[in-house]
Amino acid sequence: MGISFRIPKELKERIKDVEITWGEEVRRFIEAKLRAYRQAGESIGRDRCNAQEPSQTCERNCINVCEGGS
Repeated sequence: MGISFRIPKELKERIKDVEITWGEEVRRFIEAKLRAYRQAGESIGRDRCNAQEPSQTCERNCINVCEGGS
């Protein structure tokens, strides 16, 4: 899967001045965001597991989160 996006000309010029492998930098950023979202989701899932009357969907999610599933 590839991702492409447009970068404004002035930003592109500034990017050229820095010796960074931008593809790797963007990948690391995305991975960090996904980890953060997953951790937040797992925290929310655990909170829902402790709810007194979870919905059926919530129960399925709680089983995955509380039992270490994905």
